[in-house]
Amino acid sequence: MFLRSFIFLICFTTAYATASEFGLELAHDPYPPYVIEGADNQGLVCDIVQGIFADIGIPVQFHIIPWTRALEFARQGKYDGLISAWHSAERAQFVHFSYPYITNRVRLLYKKDKYSRVVNLKDITLSRIGTMRNYAYGPLLESVSNYYLIPAEKFESNIKLISNDRVDLVAEDEAVATYYLNQKMPGWQKNYRFSELIIVEKTMQLALSQKLKDHKEITERFNQQLLIWKKSGKLKALYEEHKIPASLIPEGIIPK
Repeated sequence: MFLRSFIFLICFTTAYATASEFGLELAHDPYPPYVIEGADNQGLVCDIVQGIFADIGIPVQFHIIPWTRALEFARQGKYDGLISAWHSAERAQFVHFSYPYITNRVRLLYKKDKYSRVVNLKDITLSRIGTMRNYAYGPLLESVSNYYLIPAEKFESNIKLISNDRVDLVAEDEAVATYYLNQKMPGWQKNYRFSELIIVEKTMQLALSQKLKDHKEITERFNQQLLIWKKSGKLKALYEEHKIPASLIPEGIIPK
């Protein structure tokens, strides 16, 4: 009887253990230079999240998997959340967002011989735009019907599509696209350029699953440490270490 009670107590304690005891498991897809898979440099976002949680005494483990799966696992509570995510009303139903710590500026990548300039959406009427599946681009890109959105699982797939003229433009964060192109297509600037038009400006923030016990409390602790980092200059220093412009540090605390 005593043994059964002891085992029950262990199981009960484990089931309701807090994140600070066992750590957090957070997921994301490869998103360099912010999330880098299989490298000594794990990326700016991973360093921010890991560093802040280290300061507040919570270990974290990162899982790099396809974005659609990461999103679904956060919804189901199989992982404790997402290393970062764009805010949307739909996502806010199953994750709890922190204050933002990076700004993404999504532009359109295109071939120079295809368009002279892309300043507004009228310049790309009836064009095919490569996008990422299950990304929350917002109404400017998603609600207009005079061009075609072609979803893919990876940015690399979109580059293959535009190289083979199967899409006309690719929507991507400028820093992410530039990092990839510099690594995989040296000299890409001879044939490609980015639109002057910013399609989407979104912020990235930690997104903890609402199935995680104490997710609001943990997020608030994260938020307070993030504010300390911003005030002390530690966040800016980390940006500079990763060669990311400090101008991408969000000014406010409300996700865009």
